[in-house]
Amino acid sequence: MNRLGVLILAAGFAIGALAMNAGSVGATPFADVPANHWAYQAIQSLAADGLIEGYPDGRFKGDRPLTRYEMAVLIARVIAKVETMTPTGYASRADLDKLQKLIDAFKDELDALGVRVTNLEDSLDALDKRTRFAQSIEFHGFMQPDVTLRQRETLPQTVSGGSVGNGIFNAFVSTDYTNAVYTQQSTMDEFRYDDKFTFVYHVTDNLTVSVPLRITTYDAGGSEFTGTLGSSGSPYSGNGTQVGIDPGVDITIAQTGNISNLWIKYGIQDNMKSSRTGLTYKAPDVSDQYAFGEGPQDFEHGFSVSGTLNGLTDFQGYFTREDDLMLTTQSTYPEGYSLSNGANNYLTLVVPNQTGYSQNGYPGPGGTATQTLTFGAGTGPLTMVYLGTKALIGTVYVSAYDGTLYNSSGMIIGGGAHPAPAFIYDDALNAVTFSTPLPAGSTVSITFVGLTSQDYTLPQRFHVGGRVNQKIKGLPGAEIGASLSRIFDVNDTQCSSNSGVPTLCLAQTAAPGWGFGLVSDTVFGVDAQLPIPINLGGAGTQPVLFGEASNSKYSPNYLSVAPVSDNAWVAGVNLSLGKASGTIQYQAIGPNYVAGAPFQYYGSAPPTFAYWKQPYFPAFYGFANTVVLNRQFLSQFAGSAVPAPFSVYGAGANTTLNYDTPMFNPFIASGPQWFSSFTPNTQGITANINVPFQIGSVPMTARLAGAHLSEQTPNSVAAMQYGSGYQSSVKENFDRLEAAVNFSVPAFGKRLALGGSLGWDRLYRNDPTLFQYYPFNPATGGNDAGSVAAALTLNPAGSQINWSPNYINVNHLTTNVSAAMPITNGLTLSGLYNQQVYTGNYQSLAQNISQKKTFSQGAITYTIPNTPSSLTFFFRTMKYTDFAVPSYDTNINREDIIYAIRF
Repeated sequence: MNRLGVLILAAGFAIGALAMNAGSVGATPFADVPANHWAYQAIQSLAADGLIEGYPDGRFKGDRPLTRYEMAVLIARVIAKVETMTPTGYASRADLDKLQKLIDAFKDELDALGVRVTNLEDSLDALDKRTRFAQSIEFHGFMQPDVTLRQRETLPQTVSGGSVGNGIFNAFVSTDYTNAVYTQQSTMDEFRYDDKFTFVYHVTDNLTVSVPLRITTYDAGGSEFTGTLGSSGSPYSGNGTQVGIDPGVDITIAQTGNISNLWIKYGIQDNMKSSRTGLTYKAPDVSDQYAFGEGPQDFEHGFSVSGTLNGLTDFQGYFTREDDLMLTTQSTYPEGYSLSNGANNYLTLVVPNQTGYSQNGYPGPGGTATQTLTFGAGTGPLTMVYLGTKALIGTVYVSAYDGTLYNSSGMIIGGGAHPAPAFIYDDALNAVTFSTPLPAGSTVSITFVGLTSQDYTLPQRFHVGGRVNQKIKGLPGAEIGASLSRIFDVNDTQCSSNSGVPTLCLAQTAAPGWGFGLVSDTVFGVDAQLPIPINLGGAGTQPVLFGEASNSKYSPNYLSVAPVSDNAWVAGVNLSLGKASGTIQYQAIGPNYVAGAPFQYYGSAPPTFAYWKQPYFPAFYGFANTVVLNRQFLSQFAGSAVPAPFSVYGAGANTTLNYDTPMFNPFIASGPQWFSSFTPNTQGITANINVPFQIGSVPMTARLAGAHLSEQTPNSVAAMQYGSGYQSSVKENFDRLEAAVNFSVPAFGKRLALGGSLGWDRLYRNDPTLFQYYPFNPATGGNDAGSVAAALTLNPAGSQINWSPNYINVNHLTTNVSAAMPITNGLTLSGLYNQQVYTGNYQSLAQNISQKKTFSQGAITYTIPNTPSSLTFFFRTMKYTDFAVPSYDTNINREDIIYAIRF
């Protein structure tokens, strides 16, 4: 643009001024224009573009004024030049306006030259459109690279020589202060990226089209390859190098008929609407998304439509595909790639591979999987043959060669005396290479177990639902809503074949091959809120009643299991009194109420809680152990003629019987596809209050929270783990109290932000019913046979040690302190300390729980001036101390660098 502007200005004004400044003869393009003249560059550009030619003698003759005719010729050449540049030229609106003024001034001369300017006017219109387009474009994004340095840790490996807790212990101690298994960190050095870019085009003031793009990358140290990509592009447990690219399209219309804020969205669904209390459906939000997508509930991927009708009715409908996220309990994929990379990724989220192979039946005689292919050498030697169907490695053998028959061991079984030719099977090429090429004219038969190639090996899971919320006209604040959430698996078999042999299937042919069944769950709920026209403490302090009732219809395998229905409801009131606010609510959630799909293991269920068959994943609540009870059991053999069947420590220690067992809080539900804020089989009251106040000149905010929940129907873990004979008729209870305060004080010319909280939780089931104690063997799922035999030999009446497997009285005390201090402009120092202490009794009337977990974090954050971008260094340490079993003690250190760029 600038260049054309220079040309036009030079054409109109610069040339005539040369007469006053012409001096000695200079260089080209004209002999009479000196190189040091101020207009030299402009004249040179005019000549280079063919706008001026000079005189036949090679001179410019700038020492005389231009005639109007000469000026008109120059303008005509500029017009022609502009027309060749459009519509993709570099002319600005200002440049073209200047040219238009010259055209108007020399209209008669241009008409005499036959110059028409209609094309220029078209160019001006095209320029206006391009200008409007450029002004309608926005581009913004978020880039977040993260580096996690290797943990320097010493994890306990034994109670008495063997593995502890099958990885569960390590999963617990490597989490942060939330104790959520999803927050644990691996032992690897990791470089990770989570980038989000959005291109926005405002087509009109009413219509906007956006193209959001998310790019996630994991690049971990070492040679391990871990994890896979979900439908939303998020890698789970991702080690090695993984890249996820997920584009989307958003169309928003401000107003169309009676509908406003119409939003048509395809891609990552990060705008889904929850029901009023989250009972029927709780949408994932930013707080659920732990670092780089490893959240308990990932954003879904699919299609949605939302908007507002007549200004009163908000609506949304969606159809998405769900990744079947599982909790990994195995160390490798079937292909042999590392999955867990050590114990610290145990129970993290993983997406199973959707491609693979299946074997159709048993190999060998009478089986359906074995097939034989015959090849002829023809007129030349035969070195390699390709098998048409994928072969299972280890099953390939030469079954016939030039009339001689062989078994799978290469032994001759008839037809001649030729020894079986030596060969190598290459699994990557699915080819057999003969060590010595077979001669021309020979015939060879290869027998192997054929595999069926499959894409979408697992059933596909979909989620359909929506919400409508109606504001009541004439009653401000009054609303009524309805929500629907349906999740279901589809097992649609579509296979192609090659000579009758299946070669491609879009899903497995039967649910037993999947192993978990096909889930179907339909949840429908209605909710409402109603302000009470009573001001408790001035204007705007009306109490607001709210409630939600919901029904679920759930089957873990709709092909063979009839669905079971159950109901749930929540009711409460929001209160305001001055600046204070609070909520009181009561919940009653049926034992069979299910909102979502059950959590599943990728691998075998952990032996120490394989009994847990509920659809949700409960919250960790510390660890009990069998060491104390086993010591008591062994004490009855002291001084007797019957030797102890094992020992807790030292020689003879049985590491199967001496194990830690995770305690859970069954009143808190989570899971990759658990879509409710509430837990089945619970009832009780919860409350919280927020109170702002001031001490001197220091403003403060206090929060008090409490809960008392109990089971609707007694459901003891002991009955799940040890059998129906241990069923309890006493309900388990959960109590919680928490107090927190936040404030800031002046320090060193800045404001030091401080916060702290104290929390007390208690799990309690007062069922002291005594049973004979025998060590439990999780490997066999029952009482240890050797221990039972030894106890009966000592005393025909059985074990002399009693226990109370349904008695629970565990206290959890939490202390949390945080601080943040700006050091300079843009530089902030912050810290966090969290301590959790567990004490009490678990399946024992004597205290056997005494442990402490601490989490400390320091951070330095630098915010780049005049930008929302920042660089943060995190330093974390996690320490676990078990006062009952000191060999459990462990310490973990980790450092992170997060660079967040927003624009």
